[in-house]
Amino acid sequence: MVLAFSLLAVFISFWNVLRENESPKIAVVKSAIVVDKYKGMIAISNYISKKEITITKKIQEEISRLDSLKTKGILNNDNYQDQIRRLEERAKNDQEELLQNSEKMTQGGLDQINHFIKKYAETNDYDLIIGATALGNILYGSDVIDITDELIQAMNESYDE
Repeated sequence: MVLAFSLLAVFISFWNVLRENESPKIAVVKSAIVVDKYKGMIAISNYISKKEITITKKIQEEISRLDSLKTKGILNNDNYQDQIRRLEERAKNDQEELLQNSEKMTQGGLDQINHFIKKYAETNDYDLIIGATALGNILYGSDVIDITDELIQAMNESYDE
């Protein structure tokens, strides 16, 4: 029994030495491509675009309605100008609210990406995954260590719509 524990201790020590001497597993991910191709970010972008279109359409319809009322003589010029000012104020508030929601949703999408990359790295035994950006924080990364497409595929397969 003592011999078994001794052999186990030697094996564990040997394994740790081997592990320490291994080269770290490193990969590069093209961050902008991940953001552009991740279904979660695409869904956020589509949602925001639809909201922008809806806001613009409502404003245009209201302007048309006010123009019609002015043309028919139902609204005088002062009332018309007052209604237009209110409409512009509402449009500005709607745009600001959409911008705030857009920022929150985008940050949520980026958080999903970062969380997924962490899990992906742990699952696939990566010691380091470096994000390549247009700002040039990585000047070169061999295609051998580029896992961008592999990561996007795995993220999109796990994305629940």
